[in-house]
Amino acid sequence: QKYYFCTKIPKAMTRSFILSILSLILVACNSEFTPQNGDLVFRVGNTDFSSAIKSATSRDKDIPYTHVGIVWVHGDTISIIEAGDTAVSVTPYDQFINAAMRDGDRLFATVARVDIDPKLRDAAVGRALTFLRQPYDNAFTVDNGMMYCTELVWEAYRDASGNRIFPASPMNFYAADGTLSPYWVKHFEALGIEIPQGEPGTNPVDMSKDPHITPIHYYF
Repeated sequence: QKYYFCTKIPKAMTRSFILSILSLILVACNSEFTPQNGDLVFRVGNTDFSSAIKSATSRDKDIPYTHVGIVWVHGDTISIIEAGDTAVSVTPYDQFINAAMRDGDRLFATVARVDIDPKLRDAAVGRALTFLRQPYDNAFTVDNGMMYCTELVWEAYRDASGNRIFPASPMNFYAADGTLSPYWVKHFEALGIEIPQGEPGTNPVDMSKDPHITPIHYYF
């Protein structure tokens, strides 16, 4: 439910006074924000792994998201289900948000709502929980008993017929200038596999721009 406030502003009010009032309203709105079950939280990371993801998946005006998790509201507790560093796990909401790249008081994280029936959002959360403890998928390969972050969302979110609502698309590991990060070369050499360039997959930037996604709260 949305509330709108409308009043006539006296001419005597200065611009600075009006701006201060608007700032107080914005702070109040932010402090009262509460995510819902099944919301997605996208964040920008600051590790070497995150930098490699940014160079391969974000372009121009994209917000270079590098990770995403699913909000799980259980009782009075709000958590994030995520395919993290080692496995699919449950992380406290504030801990997940505070791990985002920071600029002063700003955290580069965004909460988004998936525009489907709330019952299907609840079902997605339940499905995501069935993947707990699956190892992190460093190979970014589907159907191999492991999970990376957007793969978890991709698997969890389905329509009433059981079909995935987010599409897979050819993966790219090259930067905009056509170069390949040494990080990816070492990463896949260590796994003993070829770089899965062009194989079906997902990434946080593309997913954040999907038509089913509506950003509802920014932390920056």
